[in-house]
Amino acid sequence: MMSEQEKILHGKSEKLRLGQWLLLLYVAVAFVLVLAALAVHTLTQSGGIVQVYLFLPAAAGLSAVLIGGGILFFGEGVKAVRSPGLAHIRHLPRGFSVVCYLACGAAALAFGVFLLITTVAAPLGDIAYLNRPEIVELSQVELELDNWSDATNVSMKGIADDGRDYEFNVGDKVYEQWTALESSGGAETKNGARISYLPYTRTVVGVELWEE
Repeated sequence: MMSEQEKILHGKSEKLRLGQWLLLLYVAVAFVLVLAALAVHTLTQSGGIVQVYLFLPAAAGLSAVLIGGGILFFGEGVKAVRSPGLAHIRHLPRGFSVVCYLACGAAALAFGVFLLITTVAAPLGDIAYLNRPEIVELSQVELELDNWSDATNVSMKGIADDGRDYEFNVGDKVYEQWTALESSGGAETKNGARISYLPYTRTVVGVELWEE
């Protein structure tokens, strides 16, 4: 028969084992979703909105790890400043050890927050716009092809009615439509475009082209 202390330790061990299994499951699911996002990008040459949300769980997990690790490292550095016996890295001077803890913690925390805002908060903010995306009409539209990616990254630039410059990443299909439109209109033809996009991630969900 287990004592009260053994029961407590056994309960903690069971919770820890359950947490490990849940973490492993989360990592596995996130890995599968990342592979699916890469497959979508390869097949469609753009990915778009599907790719953004397939990456979301992995990005959220990585952000949490970076922010949590950054807080722990930075906290250890702050403790070391107050307590000389703490945060000493083997074979390194104590002062340099403290700087390493503070620098690594600050860098991980900053990158984690940046990742959280750009890859987690932005897609979540766009959910409200899935059925009513932002629309902008552009004139003097130009397309630039990324030679390094062999037509997998096409940038569309243009000017809106209010004079603001816009730039979006579009797929190969838009590039093919653009090429056909230019071929039919001749070298002097200038084209316009109506872009439907999600405002936070600037993911393009629709493109309509015409001759000006």
